[in-house]
Amino acid sequence: MSSFVNHLVSARCKACVLGVLGAVLVGGLLAAAPQEAAGTTTGRGGTQPQVSPGPYPTAYVGDAPGLTGATFTPLDSQTNTAGPTITFSGVSYQGDGDAAAVSPNGATLYEVVSPVTPPCADGLLVPVSTTTGAIGTPIPVGSIEPSGGAPDPAGVAITPDGRMAYVSSSCGSHVTPVNLTTGKAGKPIPAGSVEGGLAITPDGSTAYVPDCLGNQVTPIDLATGKPGTPIKAGSCPQAVAITPSGTTAYVADDGANTVTPITLASRTAGSPIKVCPAGGGPDAIAITPDGSTAYVTCFWSGTVTAINLATNKAAKPLALPSEATDGAQPEDVAISPAGSPAYVVDWDGDVADPLNTATSKIGTPIGVGVSGGGQPMSAAFTPGWTAQATVPSATSATSPAMTEFDGNLYAAFISGGLVRYAVRIGTHWSATASVSGSWGHAESDVKPALVVYAGSLYAFWTGVSTHKIFYSAFDGTTWSSQATVSGSWGTALTDQGPAVATTVTASVGVAATPTMYVAWTGRTSGSVYYSSFSGATWATQQIAVGGHATSYSPAIAPLPSSRDPLAIAWTTSSGAISYGTLGSSGFNTEGTQPQARTNVGPALLFLGGASAGTLYLAWKGETTDKIFYSAVFDLPNSIAPGDWTAQETLPVALTGEAPALAAYGWDVVAAWHGLSSDSVWFSYAEDPY
Repeated sequence: MSSFVNHLVSARCKACVLGVLGAVLVGGLLAAAPQEAAGTTTGRGGTQPQVSPGPYPTAYVGDAPGLTGATFTPLDSQTNTAGPTITFSGVSYQGDGDAAAVSPNGATLYEVVSPVTPPCADGLLVPVSTTTGAIGTPIPVGSIEPSGGAPDPAGVAITPDGRMAYVSSSCGSHVTPVNLTTGKAGKPIPAGSVEGGLAITPDGSTAYVPDCLGNQVTPIDLATGKPGTPIKAGSCPQAVAITPSGTTAYVADDGANTVTPITLASRTAGSPIKVCPAGGGPDAIAITPDGSTAYVTCFWSGTVTAINLATNKAAKPLALPSEATDGAQPEDVAISPAGSPAYVVDWDGDVADPLNTATSKIGTPIGVGVSGGGQPMSAAFTPGWTAQATVPSATSATSPAMTEFDGNLYAAFISGGLVRYAVRIGTHWSATASVSGSWGHAESDVKPALVVYAGSLYAFWTGVSTHKIFYSAFDGTTWSSQATVSGSWGTALTDQGPAVATTVTASVGVAATPTMYVAWTGRTSGSVYYSSFSGATWATQQIAVGGHATSYSPAIAPLPSSRDPLAIAWTTSSGAISYGTLGSSGFNTEGTQPQARTNVGPALLFLGGASAGTLYLAWKGETTDKIFYSAVFDLPNSIAPGDWTAQETLPVALTGEAPALAAYGWDVVAAWHGLSSDSVWFSYAEDPY
């Protein structure tokens, strides 16, 4: 998103170089709130991706010191300190660090680099490893900057699946698609007098591009690459940000000192919101992960303004620290996936100002880029876990369970001895209800389990006095009669909560058939048992891990149909977490996660497709109440202990019991029972696969 205001409209010329947006799109759809302790973020237009789970997100601030070479400075969002600056000296030519975006898996930073001279020379999309700082092969993206005066910054946004980037250009009045897998740019898409701050909807279907001279926003269908009918929006739109729910776009209008809301379902503009004083120049906009607040930078007034998105009312502008001394010119703003801090990039002050979104206080400015010669222009966050939030009105005596059903997130928990549940529809949770029917209520005192099978949501629980595993199916309206996991072989008996998963297997020439699995720890033996269900009866129970394998609930997860269909993990008597897979020839123990130590059961989650994906493992620490996690990417045929990533910590989360993992779209959801309360907590991050 550019801070550029066409001189025909506002006569803006920022000395020599104008800034741009680091547009990053939103991946997650869940809201976030402060946890027991304790983004999307957007960059100049666009909403920041929610995902790969890292302990604390890193922000990258782009600097444009002209011919000395573009740079990026990493900022630690936990400590608000700057790391070593990355210099683009390896690029074939040097110029302005115009815009930035981070891939949804957090592995790659993409910067748009444009030459200072000649005007409208071809720009580059430069990939940079966020792990090593190594610069990859630059991708030519065609002309970006216009001739005459200061260059007009370009913008970039990445689709939620991480496969495509879209780079805006004022020179050619177009948006260029870039295949990030092949490193090739596609045919430019016309989009009017383009500004930099384009944004992509959370479902990845549409990009919205600001058109300054046309006083409108152009929607682009990303499936067809065709622009749609422009939407009138204020005067000289500079940047677009989209709410995490995907329902509303907010457009920063430089020429009117306002922000215009657009209802995306009808593509109609609402009443403009005044955010800057006269001549202030709204330049960049970002939205918090919970969708409650937008932050807008006002370039010429040196301020940033918060908008309450429930009321569309703007708060009093906050002056940046350097405004009182030598002036401030905020060029961009990005918000942590955790909800705070936000970083306001001050082009004139050569700093990034940390903004605490909870208190609306601006902290000590952080120096970035080349000392004395840089002009920071863009900011983008790596994905990370969102701030922890609770399921409203849900109190639980045990670990919860979560899963996605019919496009909504369901949470199940034990309250008052009953299995209860709540549903997140859009951005709001329903009131809690019990799993019940004419047969009565589901009663349990250990953690429940949820799984989707054959178009219905299944809840599983262990009976209080019977020790049997019961289940009931929900069609979206009513729960079926409860039944037990049993057959001619007997009935599953346990004192722990069951684990459930649905897999899809296929044979040559035979249609794929879903299979539901349930696993449990034997009540007296401590062995790990399992049984499967294919629509009619439960198969004879089998032993996956014999002997006294564990005292806690096991965890199971489906695997790609190209290999063994099911993964099983359990806590050993020594506190380690072992794992194995169930295939056609039976169960095979594959190893032990090298770092995991716990005194409760683990959690497993698979995210991916039919041939590959990521397996997640989460656990509570053995001597701590923190939650840790690890993953295996691009799942191999056999999982060796060395395949697991180094353990990470789920920020701030504390529990005394086993955590739960679930998938919600491409988000990884972690849920847990509060340590100092009976609340059900959750946090989420976008899957890096």
